Amino acid sequence: MKPCLSALCALFFVFTASAATVPTAPTTAQVEAWKKLFPIVSPGQTPKVYEMVSGYQSLVKLATAENIASTVRTLREKADKELLAIGEQLKSIPTPGPKEKKRTPATAEWFDANEKINWLKTRLSPFLAKMGG
Repeated sequence: MKPCLSALCALFFVFTASAATVPTAPTTAQVEAWKKLFPIVSPGQTPKVYEMVSGYQSLVKLATAENIASTVRTLREKADKELLAIGEQLKSIPTPGPKEKKRTPATAEWFDANEKINWLKTRLSPFLAKMGG
């Protein structure tokens, strides 16, 4: 085989292989199944976390096969903004001391902020990753 021809064959192979691995848009059934996987809030969490999560859940309910990419992008952007805002909030809240392991009125704001961060990072992020976010 001539070198030029083998290079052409290699290029053809690369392009056909990459074209075969291009992700396709999810079907309506896949989006509906994904929506059912939305991470619920654990029973012991605070009303502040429930309130935050309900905002994400309402956006997820509106997702369709046609708008899934923009929905995931919107959810990711909302989570990023929320994490930044919580980070700023935590700068102004005194951190509970080592003996303050339990939630008290004095430490409630700190615990709320950390529960929100935990849910966003450990529950929402993996959920969004399942649909490419």
